Amino acid sequence: MKEEVRKATLKICFVFMVICALAMNIASPVLAQDNETTSPQTPPEKTRPTITSVSPNQASQGQTLSVNVAGTNFTDATEVFFGRAIYVTSFTVTSDTQITANIVIANRAFVGSRLIAVIGPSGKSVLKDGFTVLNNAPTITGVSPNEGSQGQTLSVTVTGTNFTGAIGMILGKGVHATSFTVTSATQITADIVIANRAPVGSRPVVVIGLSWEAVLKDGFTVLNNAPTITGVSPNEGSQGQTLSVTVTGTNFTGAKEVFFGKGILVTSFTVTSDTQITADIVIVNRALVGSRLIEVIGPSGKGVLKDKFTVLNNTPTITGVSPNQGSQGQTLSVTVTGTNFTGAKEVFFRKGSYVTSFTVTSATQITADIVIANRAPLGSRIVEVIGPSGKGVLKDGFSVTKSEQTPPVAGQGTPIP
Repeated sequence: MKEEVRKATLKICFVFMVICALAMNIASPVLAQDNETTSPQTPPEKTRPTITSVSPNQASQGQTLSVNVAGTNFTDATEVFFGRAIYVTSFTVTSDTQITANIVIANRAFVGSRLIAVIGPSGKSVLKDGFTVLNNAPTITGVSPNEGSQGQTLSVTVTGTNFTGAIGMILGKGVHATSFTVTSATQITADIVIANRAPVGSRPVVVIGLSWEAVLKDGFTVLNNAPTITGVSPNEGSQGQTLSVTVTGTNFTGAKEVFFGKGILVTSFTVTSDTQITADIVIVNRALVGSRLIEVIGPSGKGVLKDKFTVLNNTPTITGVSPNQGSQGQTLSVTVTGTNFTGAKEVFFRKGSYVTSFTVTSATQITADIVIANRAPLGSRIVEVIGPSGKGVLKDGFSVTKSEQTPPVAGQGTPIP
């Protein structure tokens, strides 16, 4: 009996196990299906960007340009960087392997290479030394013409590099750029005015650009425009004389004054050329005798020629009188010879000898009518000629003798014929 019960129990257990196995086989696909529809899946991990190249890979300070960045995994990129002082104003992810970026390089951006960075959802990629900023400072290689005179206005051409955007030009003290035109990146044309008193000598030329300045040492020279005097013709004149003189030299254009020194008046002058002046002068009667310096005053200074014009003595000199004697009571005509008689104002014979009239017949001769008083002292006396510049004296130049007429003796009458 016990044996039958044990067998019956085992049979029942076997049947239960079979039923359970069948149930599990049926339920497994459903559970699997439920798991597929209800359990979340883990997304595949994305790869961060990589940068392989940039084109163009260099540009100058102050430049605005578009660059293409090549690489991988650019989709959904959020930022693009080009380093300090380079501004990315916008960028477009044109594909997973290319970005187009618009950049502005600051005028004062540091010169040299930069790293480029692209930032995406999965991280960032960096390309070291991927972009280079070039120096945009101007350089000056020459100036033509490279010299000018004080007071001159001229146009100069400056050659060099990186002139685009230049904002000014400096040529040193006394030289002013009134206008300038950047005709190309390598040339500037400037109109300049050199002041009359601009310091003479070389000076640097400076071009100021957007990012820096360029200097050419001793690039321009200011020449002396002060007058120089080399000669005067005629180079002498007498006191009281009026004459025209020619002054020769250099840099006479624009001359404002001409001087011949004390006692010489320049009544007018004409600048006939840059090397010649014609002046009308009057030498006053009492002008000091001797040499003078001559001066020409121009816009940029004065020229001086020392001891090249001489004032001659115009004082009369007496060398002789003919006849050189006369008797008391006599009236006679005498001839006085000498020099510088022109303009003579007076002739004197002194001590009882009176000049009733005189005529200057030439610069070397005077004819005088004289009356010797009856009681004129006997003996020699001086003769004087007074001219505009002084007087000439001849000592013992004329003598008075006793009258040859014998006066009648008292008590004696006229003899009877």
